[in-house]
Amino acid sequence: MGQNYFRKIGCLFSGLFLLIILFSYHVLAEEITDQEILLEAQGGIDYNLDTGVSTAKKKVKVTRGKVVIEAEAVIYDSIKKSVTASGGVKLQNEEIIYRGEQLFYNFREKKATSEKFQAVIQSAEDRDVYLGGSNLQINDGEATGENVVFTRCANEHIDYHFTARKVV
Repeated sequence: MGQNYFRKIGCLFSGLFLLIILFSYHVLAEEITDQEILLEAQGGIDYNLDTGVSTAKKKVKVTRGKVVIEAEAVIYDSIKKSVTASGGVKLQNEEIIYRGEQLFYNFREKKATSEKFQAVIQSAEDRDVYLGGSNLQINDGEATGENVVFTRCANEHIDYHFTARKVV
């Protein structure tokens, strides 16, 4: 095993360490202020005045500050400041993109849950980190997930990856 092999292993471990730091400290929501939440949908939006709940379908987009949620269907509770999204869900802030089929997100409590997810932590140096797993839980910027796969390889068939049963 030559120096090149050990150099690659060292880069992989440093990348994994960086990923864990970034994954743990990114906050997907800003502090709740008077900032409005914008709800857009191609298929229309139904609003219930009694409950404060909006139901939107077909290419729905929820925007609050730098947080954007896109999905095929969204239920937004204006009282609880929560979103339940389904169908091709994408949650994005400045640096992270999460994808999954279902997502619950609460702007007020800064909490999110998703059964299965994929994510990209974007880097200014074009050194993005890709991860995926199950049981994503975000609580005030701290994320946990199970069966998480990490890689920096952007190829369709990844050349290398790390897997962890649980990441906190």
